[in-house]
Amino acid sequence: MSYKKKLMAYENGLKQKQILHDFDVITYKHLNHDLQHMSDEEAVRHYKNHGVYEGRKYKNISLPSGFDVIRYKQLNSDLQHMTDEEAICHYKRCGVYEPRKYKNSCIPYDFDVNGYKNLYPDLQHMTDEEAINHYKNNGFYEGRIYSNNLKTAILFHVGNIDTFLKMYNDYMHFFNRNILIFITIHNNDYVDIVRQNIPNAIITIIENKGADIGGFLHNMKLLINHPNYNDIHNIYFIHTKTNDNWRKELLSPLLNNYIKIESELQDKKNIPIIVGSNKYCYRNNKGINRKYIKDVFDRNKNNFDVFLKNDWRDYHDQYIFENTNIDENNKNQCVELNLNSEFYKNYESDLKSLSNNEAIDHFNNCGVNEFHRINNPCYIEKFGKESYFIAGTIFMCNKDYFKIFEGINFDYEYSILERGYVLNNIPRKIHTWEYIFGLLLYCINGNVISINENGNMNDMKNKDSEFNVDIYRNCNMDLNEYTNDELLNDYNTYGIYENKIATMKQLYKQQAIINQDLMKANIAIFIKVINNSDTFNNVKSILQKIKLMTENSFADIYIGYDLNNDNYYHGLSTIYEDINSQYNIIGSFDIIDITKYNFYLGYNLQRKYDTMIQEII
Repeated sequence: MSYKKKLMAYENGLKQKQILHDFDVITYKHLNHDLQHMSDEEAVRHYKNHGVYEGRKYKNISLPSGFDVIRYKQLNSDLQHMTDEEAICHYKRCGVYEPRKYKNSCIPYDFDVNGYKNLYPDLQHMTDEEAINHYKNNGFYEGRIYSNNLKTAILFHVGNIDTFLKMYNDYMHFFNRNILIFITIHNNDYVDIVRQNIPNAIITIIENKGADIGGFLHNMKLLINHPNYNDIHNIYFIHTKTNDNWRKELLSPLLNNYIKIESELQDKKNIPIIVGSNKYCYRNNKGINRKYIKDVFDRNKNNFDVFLKNDWRDYHDQYIFENTNIDENNKNQCVELNLNSEFYKNYESDLKSLSNNEAIDHFNNCGVNEFHRINNPCYIEKFGKESYFIAGTIFMCNKDYFKIFEGINFDYEYSILERGYVLNNIPRKIHTWEYIFGLLLYCINGNVISINENGNMNDMKNKDSEFNVDIYRNCNMDLNEYTNDELLNDYNTYGIYENKIATMKQLYKQQAIINQDLMKANIAIFIKVINNSDTFNNVKSILQKIKLMTENSFADIYIGYDLNNDNYYHGLSTIYEDINSQYNIIGSFDIIDITKYNFYLGYNLQRKYDTMIQEII
């Protein structure tokens, strides 16, 4: 900066120091993002010593064109106690940065001006333009409906009134339209606050039982019994999740894109659909709380059987053990085999962003106390069919899906839920419903559609069978240096005919056959994959050696290709051969009793042994 400019800045600074009576420290921090971590005192000092010379702004005195202080207070219920002057000051100091709505400038996409006028005798003399302006300036705030054509219902459980107000202010455009809205709350003191914001809501006070699931079950019953139920096409399940980031990530993709969602679902009639945030669209293969899942299916068998096309059990992975008789003191049962961090973080949907070291830390500090965590693929006997659910239980669905609940005994399902807030550290009836919502969908040949904040929608169906460029590259080491285009070309030209691993379905296959206790063997034996080129006598010789070495002991048999170059991806062996086919081939020689051994795919040791025998590879 030149001397002249420095002098001008200094003189300007002196002048501004003399007018600090209008300095607004909150506005100063809002206008200068690098200062927002400072205390008010630090920010004032910064302005005196630096900001004044840098020409930083410290106040914002202009209101936007069209600012309406009355509407500003109406649109923001936490400000309604303020005077007009206080509300204007609030907007200048806070609202402009948050940012708060200060006018209702649009009407709902499905607004029916003729329907609006016909519903209200006091509006029938108006022109269409006058009626539209009436809705924007009056009807919107009075909670007037604008059409008899109800298509959407919202099932809203309000467990936290402060979060409710945040949600209403953030997504007012979603709530203030022609909808049926059912709200459950625990506290009678909240009724007036809710009614003030959503006048037409059907509000029920219920016991603090079952958290959001308790509220949902109650509201589902009310919706099914409502006289307008047959007109409803779209149903939203939402609740006051208190974590701001989690709530935003679940709600924004759904509520900011509701017009697109509801429009596109009209083209998917007769297909059961759930739509939810792509970030919380998780695989539903683990069957967490499957004991309670079975109970729900058994209780409602007569109703569900009318709709079900697939067995719910087929969608769950089958483990070598089951989580039975779990109480508050039980630990995770996956502690005997080595922790496979690469598998752990990819198998557990909520851990995908972790590094391998972070995954190890997570299991040792958290997963070991969470009954449902699986840290090694060798605990899995069979991988289930592909299905998904929306974690966090905030989603929307169409009527083709929702009708499966019409015969449910909601009163009983509600009566057996746990009271108050509960953790999912052991199987719970509450959390069971989170998985059932997704599981039922796939059992009736429906599917989840994930959506991001930009409104991009993705059908979550048959994803496991799609070509995956990363899997193809990492499971076929000779292609490691290929570009994505080259990989796709190679797959279409050669790989598809050579049965190379290229999909999730091929990669996620059984990794072990467990016949004995996991820790029973003291010997690990390595043999090569048996294929068509192996001679009968060679295989026979290997098996005879194994029989001789294990006459008085137990051994685990590892089947692979190359001890020095054994490849894994997502913690799973990339050997194409199926372990069951290898097991059956070995058994067909009738030399060793195959039920005496555990078999593992690949040469990665799954636990410690006293002896390792590699000579018979």
